[in-house]
Amino acid sequence: MTGPRVRTNLTVSASDGSPLATDVILPPGDTSVPVILLRTPYGKNAHLGEGLGWAKAGFGFIVQDVRGRYDSRGEWCPYVHERDDGAAVLAWVVEQPWCDGSIVLIGGSYASFTAWTAALSKNPAARAVISLVPAVGGHACYGPGGVLYLASHLRWWIANAHSAIRRDELFQAMYRVDPGVLATLPVRSIGHRLWADLPTWFGPVNAGPCHVPDYAVTDDELGLLDVATLHIGGWYDGFLDRTLHQWHTAGSSLPLRPPRALLVGPWTHDLQTDRTPVHGLRHHEPQARLPLGRHMVAWLRSVLGGIAPSSHSQVYVGGAERWDTGLDWPPPTSARTWYAAPGCELRPLPASAGSDGFRYDPDDPFPSRDTPLDRHDLDARPDAVRYTSPPLVDHCEITGHAEIVLHACTDGPGTDWVARLLEVTPAGQRLFLTQGLAEDSGHAPGSIRTMRIRFGPLAVRVPAGHRICLEITSSDFPDHARNLNTGQDRYTTSATRVATQIVHHGPEHPTAITLPVATS
Repeated sequence: MTGPRVRTNLTVSASDGSPLATDVILPPGDTSVPVILLRTPYGKNAHLGEGLGWAKAGFGFIVQDVRGRYDSRGEWCPYVHERDDGAAVLAWVVEQPWCDGSIVLIGGSYASFTAWTAALSKNPAARAVISLVPAVGGHACYGPGGVLYLASHLRWWIANAHSAIRRDELFQAMYRVDPGVLATLPVRSIGHRLWADLPTWFGPVNAGPCHVPDYAVTDDELGLLDVATLHIGGWYDGFLDRTLHQWHTAGSSLPLRPPRALLVGPWTHDLQTDRTPVHGLRHHEPQARLPLGRHMVAWLRSVLGGIAPSSHSQVYVGGAERWDTGLDWPPPTSARTWYAAPGCELRPLPASAGSDGFRYDPDDPFPSRDTPLDRHDLDARPDAVRYTSPPLVDHCEITGHAEIVLHACTDGPGTDWVARLLEVTPAGQRLFLTQGLAEDSGHAPGSIRTMRIRFGPLAVRVPAGHRICLEITSSDFPDHARNLNTGQDRYTTSATRVATQIVHHGPEHPTAITLPVATS
């Protein structure tokens, strides 16, 4: 039996004729097969093993460097050309004798964007999209609260923009030598301290979180997309909200919705399992491991064979160490509410009136902390208030999006409120579960505001004997750009002021968290 057919560095013309370097990996023989198409800015050569795996499973695999990256020519402008280039390459693939007329668009992070834009070309050969940890256009640099992901945005821009190759080590080396670079004010002037000439890095920031560029994949387009979709995300991926949004949106406007599947596991953005042995992250256990390749192959065979269910979800539940399957996610839940109370307690019933305060200094912001590290050392910081429940009598399985209704005020003209949900173990560890952020501006200083803040998604079991903690601060730096408490633009100004922050609770101004708790 002959081996796979492999041709590397073929040239395929982009929409304007720019030569795009393309590798083709096919199963043995001369029959036509369904084809997997991946377009990436991260170097096609890294996908040889993946391509051989697809060929062994009976699929063709096409991987291409996007224009201006690695072996492809043309000008590299992140996101700008992917619609037209993807359509051109898709049209080329479908004309090849080894393509049986079925093409699957696949990609992770930026490459997920190239998959979606190619699917939107309406080429009838596009049968499915496999989207992994999507980072799609402007959504990639702003968090759900509309505040810039400062560290990750700069890290990506330094590693990828204005360069034909990826240079991850540059950011790390720069940050070791100049750890204060991310604290530079104004934010827009950080570019002068970077170890790379990046004239466009501030463009997405200047445009703002509500800007919809011409190249964006819109919800209206996703809702009308008539192809099967598989959405893969990780609980420790900063873009999980985008994965879930696309899962809920793709094909939703069609009378007959095409098959869609969701898979969320204990993975980071690199789809690696975190093996730190703490609760919710005990993923060295066999139950947490799932062979993604076999999962994707099985799903594609069911889709192309016309036997895929219309909707299917598979989600890993941390703490319970199990995979839950269903038709949709999140499943039905009941609401459990905890109220902030005097003595910095969380209580299951409304409490008497009171308030707790802290001072927030943008020049000494509350720091970000990578999960899954224990956070108990941050308890010594005075720039937060924390409300903690009694030990749980029974386990509490949180599935979906928790929400906080926050009654608070600041003596400044503007600030941020960051609410974190933590788990406190009997040993005293404080483990991050999820958080939400709200920008507070446009109100008279000292006035009490009512804010609803949605937490990030969860599927976790908090065991009996552990406690739940609500931590309220005003920064998450450097993961998010700081609010400077002046009411002025946080990205283009440098003046700061210290603000006094007050969290209110009680019958008139209750501060409370509502948890979606699994019903079975």
